[in-house]
Amino acid sequence: VLWLHAPLFELKGRIEASSRPLRKTNLSELFSRRCRSYAQADALIDAQDSVEHVVSRITHALERLNTARRIRVQAPSKAYDVYVGHDGFAHATAWLIQNAPPHITMVVDDKLPEALYVRMERLLRAAHLDVSVMMIDVSEANKGLQLVERLWDHILAKGSDRNSLVVAVGGGVTGDVAGFAASTAMRGIQVVHVATTLLSMVDSSVGGKTAINRSQGKNLVGTFHQPSLVCCAMEALDSLPVAEMRSGWAEVIKVAATHDAAFFQSLEALPRLEPTEADIAAAVDIKATVVAQDERESGYRKVLNFGHTVGHVIEHCAPKGALRHGEAVALGMVAALQLSVDQGVCPVQDARRIVEVLRRVPLPVVLPDSVPFEQLREALVHDKKLQRRGDESGIHFVRCLGLGRADLRWQALETIPLQGGSVLGPQGEG
Repeated sequence: VLWLHAPLFELKGRIEASSRPLRKTNLSELFSRRCRSYAQADALIDAQDSVEHVVSRITHALERLNTARRIRVQAPSKAYDVYVGHDGFAHATAWLIQNAPPHITMVVDDKLPEALYVRMERLLRAAHLDVSVMMIDVSEANKGLQLVERLWDHILAKGSDRNSLVVAVGGGVTGDVAGFAASTAMRGIQVVHVATTLLSMVDSSVGGKTAINRSQGKNLVGTFHQPSLVCCAMEALDSLPVAEMRSGWAEVIKVAATHDAAFFQSLEALPRLEPTEADIAAAVDIKATVVAQDERESGYRKVLNFGHTVGHVIEHCAPKGALRHGEAVALGMVAALQLSVDQGVCPVQDARRIVEVLRRVPLPVVLPDSVPFEQLREALVHDKKLQRRGDESGIHFVRCLGLGRADLRWQALETIPLQGGSVLGPQGEG
């Protein structure tokens, strides 16, 4: 079932130019009444164009319906769907119309092309839903309490109640900040993620983690707050900067390398690394399985931090804008692989295969000169997962046990390598 949608003003013009009985009907009221039924359609088609263009959109929509994926996340506190497809915005819009919260706050990355989110806003308003939009300047430097306070003020000023909802439209930083604001406003309101970057699709939007940064380090203040829906809007990847796409691949490689050898081998075999619905769904499915077992990261979920312990430190110490999150995680994975090989739990050839896929993206595997190496060890002390055993400080560090397998082992801070060595192979820095 397809919903062919056109703006109300255009529908009114078409009807008034005809002799249809609908001419005597309050079209706005009728549309509002029927909207929830329309929203149950399998796809939403913009019919505001020539017949040829609309037919083309219908054809493409039918093709996309065959490739779209749904993954169910069965978190102990809340179950929800993750939708992966090239019509993610339309899917989120239809869900919101069906559920009709009293107020919707759209938190939108201000770097996102307007064409992606404006139609969503327009459709929600046409369905007589109360919608407000807050554009935010997205960066790790801005991911702090000041931005969250602005969000709280916006949500409260719009008369939201505890049945209201926040829609995070953007990448990982947008989702982190909007999710944190939603989890704390009025002791928690719903959040929906419309993920527009590869990194947010495969990692940050799924699993309920929210966080903001502090001067001492990254993601040091946060909550667990599961979303009501996640839509991986693959149509947004067409306008995603190449560097952001590469950053997202780090998280895909991470879960494949530590959880699914066959998935990793399929990435190795790709002539070019271009994400498909199947790739994203495979990564999400792995994370969904882990979250179902350990929602609040009290045990096994920590394995998803492969590469992140050192990666977060590198990201924090690097000059502003020097490294994206995925680039820092790639460097962290290389360090984790080095430790795994040094301790004899990972075959060096498996580690080098992982490093080679990182190189192919390409992602950095050698610490850039711009990162102050001497500060990294000191910054590790502020890791939120730090624990003490007697006189030693350490952390449950994620090791790779070979392709598709990983474990956790308590590691004293001073024994954690901060860069690769033998795992870089004969190429070394090249």
